[in-house]
Amino acid sequence: MPSELERGRDAVIRKAPLRGAPDGGAPAGGGFGRRFVTVPRGVDTGMLTLRQAAEQTGLSATTLRRYIKSGRLRARLVPGRYGPEYVVTEEDLAAAGVPRESALQRREPAPAGRVRDGGPPSSVAEPLPAGADLVPGLLYRELLMKHEQLLVRYGMLQVSGRQLYEIREQAERRAAEARRAARELRKVQERHAKEIGRLRASLRQAELRLAEREETIRELTRQVRRLEIALRNARTARAFDEEFRRALRRIERPAPPPPAGAAPRPHAP
Repeated sequence: MPSELERGRDAVIRKAPLRGAPDGGAPAGGGFGRRFVTVPRGVDTGMLTLRQAAEQTGLSATTLRRYIKSGRLRARLVPGRYGPEYVVTEEDLAAAGVPRESALQRREPAPAGRVRDGGPPSSVAEPLPAGADLVPGLLYRELLMKHEQLLVRYGMLQVSGRQLYEIREQAERRAAEARRAARELRKVQERHAKEIGRLRASLRQAELRLAEREETIRELTRQVRRLEIALRNARTARAFDEEFRRALRRIERPAPPPPAGAAPRPHAP
């Protein structure tokens, strides 16, 4: 059942017809409503935009869009004049259980200033009631088109915001992983620095022990040399002593007597 806003919209459009536009339930030249409806390029003739579907069903485009988002009504998203736009078919409307308004219900009563039975249209329009706050049909349709464009842009912004949220969440997750990896790297560096310090201390101690060993070896080498020199001197002194003793014994030993019958050895003059 149409709401009060939709009934008021229909009443306003019927009471404010455009000048020179054909009126009646069967629009001439493609229809009054279709003159202001932009069909996206590449869409089949059997496809209906949400505005066309709203005109045929008596529901608002917002209600049809809500049916599409809830999954009740099947639709296709095609590029339109002002961005992506939903299109549906009559079969999709029937499958969704959307009531279709008959031609008699959509037919508007002819204004009083027009002549029926094919007569020429009168230039006298229906007088507007005094003080009535009416909106022209063209302005209403323009506002409706702007409203749908804003809804489409809002949907695009919603998708972009969702993508931005996913990208931001992924960036934050990667940043957290990078911070965790940096902490692990710092721990590894600290552990390696401690290990390097300990190894350097051990190397320094080994170098000190090696220097002490080298100094000990040099001292022992000097002692060995002194001992070798003392041993050579002792051997030389012992050889001298033995030679001196032998010479002394030869001097102290008396000469043997000459044998009998031997001529005395002449003394040297």
